[in-house]
Amino acid sequence: MTVFSHPRRQWLLGDAEHGGLVLLPQFGAAGGRTLRPPNSYALLFPPDRSSGADAPRALLIDAPLRHALPGVRGLKDEGAAIVGCLLTHADLAVRGDAFDALAGEFETPFFLHPEDRHDPRVRGLMVEWEDPIEACEPGGPLAELPVEVLHWPGRTPGSVMLSTPAFGGVLLTGDSAIAPGPMQPDDALPLARPPAPPPPFSPTDGQVCDAWRALLTRWETDGPPRTLAPLHGAIHVDADVPALIRGLLAAAPEEPQVRETA
Repeated sequence: MTVFSHPRRQWLLGDAEHGGLVLLPQFGAAGGRTLRPPNSYALLFPPDRSSGADAPRALLIDAPLRHALPGVRGLKDEGAAIVGCLLTHADLAVRGDAFDALAGEFETPFFLHPEDRHDPRVRGLMVEWEDPIEACEPGGPLAELPVEVLHWPGRTPGSVMLSTPAFGGVLLTGDSAIAPGPMQPDDALPLARPPAPPPPFSPTDGQVCDAWRALLTRWETDGPPRTLAPLHGAIHVDADVPALIRGLLAAAPEEPQVRETA
């Protein structure tokens, strides 16, 4: 079982030898209004010796945070090459306090969708960004990894999700889907979507729901992921992900709640 605010990294799927999904340390993370610490992840892929890669490759997701650095160092010490840090939306760029450490210590490139770089909070950061969608295309720096970046506006104009068929299929949702944490009521939904920002932001909540329905239809052919990993809250491992998404669609957008004892 995943432990919130843990000082060490936790293997959610797989292991250091075969690759998998890692939850990076959360100890010291701020929980925000709902007291849910952010989930920073690493996808670790085994060496691809057919392309000349002799080391495992670790792609960090939503991890430009100092409390996550010990977990990144542990991956490197075990021989992994840190190939990038992908941010699912602009909020992580604004909250990030480890860009210098990641760039200097690991020579990490950073990926943020171009539409989120227009955010005035992001423009003032001294960070060189790459487009995560282009990075996965042939010739891009992430092209050899079995990952797909889905542009998923709703939380911010440049919100993305990350999908991989590896490890039974994993969908990393960022803030596009939210799960309960340790301080949410016992009757909280297992998965919810955040409320859409006010106009003139686009798309509407209805359009976001239509995008989820299109993804459900796609999974009928491609097969659904078995793990859903959000930025906030519990990680659903070896789960019926389509059922979780149908529940997300059936309910209204989440209203932030915490236990009365919080």
